[in-house]
Amino acid sequence: PDLELNGCLTRAYEAHLGPYHNVVFRQLAVVLMQVIPDRAAMLELFGVSTFAELRPHLAAWTHETYPLIAKIDAFYVANRLQPCPRHG
Repeated sequence: PDLELNGCLTRAYEAHLGPYHNVVFRQLAVVLMQVIPDRAAMLELFGVSTFAELRPHLAAWTHETYPLIAKIDAFYVANRLQPCPRHG
């Protein structure tokens, strides 16, 4: 809870997605994550004042990604590729 958003995102990326990317893409991703706004700016972008108020917006976004994830998974299966493991 004490990390800024870009710190949280960087740690999550390094733990879950980074291992599947090459070194150039990993470096680019970490640089790009530095433009993530701080907590106050993030809340302001969504027009809310607390993370509790932001949670429904993020849940809706997450829900909308499920069809895309299903298509990516289907691509891996159709091409007999090893999908990334899901972290619960």
